[in-house]
Amino acid sequence: MAIDWTQATPPVTLRPAPVYPRFQASLTAGLEASMTGLTGELAREREWREAIQQGIAWIEVPAIGAFTPSQAPYIQPGWGPALGFVWAVQRITPSALASTDVLQVYRGSSTADVVGQNELNTWTAPQDNGRAWNPGRTGCLLSQRQSLIFTGTLGGGPYYANCDVIQVETWLLPYFLL
Repeated sequence: MAIDWTQATPPVTLRPAPVYPRFQASLTAGLEASMTGLTGELAREREWREAIQQGIAWIEVPAIGAFTPSQAPYIQPGWGPALGFVWAVQRITPSALASTDVLQVYRGSSTADVVGQNELNTWTAPQDNGRAWNPGRTGCLLSQRQSLIFTGTLGGGPYYANCDVIQVETWLLPYFLL
């Protein structure tokens, strides 16, 4: 059976939705309040990120040395983080190891800290001469007034060590460790 389209229902005309002024005003006010809140949140987030960027930074540090076997254990005067900072040592590269040298590095604030639990790494010449030790992003942290102390079975010298360091403001350390 065929459909008679002349008998079909006439098209529906759409009327605009009724405007409810009270509803429109409250919706606009709600959206405006949400946008104001979001703008404030974004501004606070930007300020937080800027504070973190200023508080965590790679810094250039002077080389450690030159020291001789008679100076071991050797701690470089003034080398290490100042009050309010922590250093994350990223790389230590010793140089000038003699053919039978064994160089050890410790973490501490004085040469009295050259004990087993503070040892960080050992280099044995000749195979380790100039070989970098990379403890990882958080593997070698130095707190304020700590430094690196070098000692070992040394027969040559003078010895040097170059380091890469990230300096972190103390209050940011928990965030850096995440």
